[in-house]
Amino acid sequence: MSLGVSANTNESRFKKWLFSKKLSDPNQVMKHLYSIPRFMKIEFDFIHLSPSLMKNKVREVISSPEFRSMPTLEQFAIIDALRLYEKFCSEEGSELESRYDSAKRGTLSADSLSTAECREKMVSQSLETLLQEDKYRPLLDAFKIDGITTLEQIRNISILQYMNRKNIYPLKERLEILNSIKKRFPNEPSSKEVQFILAPKDAFVQKNAGLVVMDLASEEILSEVAPVRSVVSNRSFPVESWSDVLLCVCSAAIQKSPERIGKLADTPIVRGECPLISRNKNAFRFSKEFADGFFVNADPDVRNVVRSAQSICLHTGIPIQEVQIYVRPKFSLGMRTCSSNSEVSLSRNRDDILNDTTASYHLSEHILDFIKGYGVQGASLQEICSNLQCTRAVASELIASEILIVEIGREKYVHRSAIVDADKIADGLHRILERLFERFDGYVSARLLYNAVRVELMIPLNDNGFDDIVSVYLLAKHFFSKEQYRGHSFVFSNGTHIWYKEPSYPKTMKGLAIHFARMAKNIVSGEECDEFLKRLGFNVPNFKQTVMGIGREGTFLQYDRNHYLLDEFLQINEQWIKHISGCLSRIFDGNKFIILRDIRKEWYSSLPELPFRLEWTALLLQEVLRFHQDIGYRSIPALSGQRTDTLHAALVPLQSEIATFADVVSALLQERREPRKRVSAEDLRQFLKQNGVLEGNELVGSMHKALDDFRFAWSKDMRTVLLNAGV
Repeated sequence: MSLGVSANTNESRFKKWLFSKKLSDPNQVMKHLYSIPRFMKIEFDFIHLSPSLMKNKVREVISSPEFRSMPTLEQFAIIDALRLYEKFCSEEGSELESRYDSAKRGTLSADSLSTAECREKMVSQSLETLLQEDKYRPLLDAFKIDGITTLEQIRNISILQYMNRKNIYPLKERLEILNSIKKRFPNEPSSKEVQFILAPKDAFVQKNAGLVVMDLASEEILSEVAPVRSVVSNRSFPVESWSDVLLCVCSAAIQKSPERIGKLADTPIVRGECPLISRNKNAFRFSKEFADGFFVNADPDVRNVVRSAQSICLHTGIPIQEVQIYVRPKFSLGMRTCSSNSEVSLSRNRDDILNDTTASYHLSEHILDFIKGYGVQGASLQEICSNLQCTRAVASELIASEILIVEIGREKYVHRSAIVDADKIADGLHRILERLFERFDGYVSARLLYNAVRVELMIPLNDNGFDDIVSVYLLAKHFFSKEQYRGHSFVFSNGTHIWYKEPSYPKTMKGLAIHFARMAKNIVSGEECDEFLKRLGFNVPNFKQTVMGIGREGTFLQYDRNHYLLDEFLQINEQWIKHISGCLSRIFDGNKFIILRDIRKEWYSSLPELPFRLEWTALLLQEVLRFHQDIGYRSIPALSGQRTDTLHAALVPLQSEIATFADVVSALLQERREPRKRVSAEDLRQFLKQNGVLEGNELVGSMHKALDDFRFAWSKDMRTVLLNAGV
């Protein structure tokens, strides 16, 4: 195992110490230490710690979930090995401290300590010693703010990603700063010493063509690995998914114990839960047949599959350790190399890779070199995944963290240096965006940007092949979101929208309609909103319903037949609602219902004052009552599904016995003392018009639909009706 110069020195010194003390077989002790899942991160650095810190390190190892999942006897052996190593560190650490202090005072040459030891010791004193030059001051200040004060903390972060995230130093200086810092780090492995492979926890790399062998006893089986072969009781099965692994276990179980499988069928192991096996194909959502007439729930979730397989093994007598699964990591990134003849336990996951300074740095270098080779044509995400042998998720995260990678198409990337006159293009895009932001009050669409860019930046964009709306938008997104060129940062959303700053409305078409209404600071018509969106490059059919939500949502309220008022302009609160409720209660004094068209104009002046010196309308009152039922009143339409610009028949309290249009007409006939008689549908419609219930051609030919009630007896041809108002 290669652990660096200092680590190898300490390792050999520890072996000699064991041999001299005759306490145990050095090879056996080292074997147990190397089996610790987290020992790779310790790397024999205990001798640089105080005794108390050293004990904390040991406690951290033995309290880890990986350690606790190991067999008991192996745990005892590891604890014994750690105690020996702790004793060695205590003795050796005291001697080293004495030698270091002597070297500091000049009584002993500093050369008597190894270079790595001296550098490690000095760096551990303070980061300010390591980063004392002026050029490191911005980075050091940022470290202090985030509480990063030790070399150990530095090793656990990606410095390049950290500078990108904090926007420290100009873009071109960041790699130079990173390289100069790396030269000062002790025991930093070179790029040739680092390879990358990720395996699941508790798995062991063996000589199986790069496959990883796992068993059902593993503490955690991750979905980031793909099963290739399953071995159950020394029988090998080719598999393609985790569901296939479960089928293999079931097939082996029914051959070994058919009677037990029969007992398990349709019988829940735990009361209240579904059975694992059934004779009914429709018993499970993901039902798969593993034998004649027997089905299992082959849930695609990995953990459910593993739990089911463990239960079946337990109830059919198959030892869990006899089920071996050969898996291939879907992404092979993230571990230091080991000697060719050693088996090393791996405990790295995707977050470990992306947060590891060394791994992230070398992966970033590798991706940058690979993409740079494609020039301005760019490499696709699939090509990057194939080169790295990783999943799309991992590649996407690495690409997102690397500021020099520019997306120019859907999942297509170029290196920034491949873009001809990149800074000139960035300056031009910024100039255009600022002008458009001013024109449209802080908003620009992808279409607006593209139309302006085609005129002003046609030559540099054509030189790079950026000749479509998508590439121009993504280029702007890179410069002013990911890179934050010259400190400029804008908000990009959905491949379509750009804002100068985070908007206070939804990042949707509806949000743009709200934005337009706020710009207008008045009532707006649907045609005006539609025209505004067309100027931005959007063509939305049936705009009023799909975008403004007229009649379905209360964002825009019908003000009159052609105009709408943004609900937020009313500044509705509890006091506002009580005010309207009080005004309505006064006109309802002694009345069961109120016909909307009978309300006098003077009454509306008693309602809360509207913005922009607008006057109340009956339609606006109707809309307010529709979407704010806590006022306590509602309106009754003549026919369900009428247009929102049609005034309703009447107003009633929420708890009123008058609930339908037929109730309103019946109450009106009783109020007017109309006798029981037969009239034509048109005569009844004219009567309702005269009393303000209907208007114009409303309900022509539809009276029988609106008054489909036992109190109105219609003839067969629906042209006459017998009024039973007194019923």
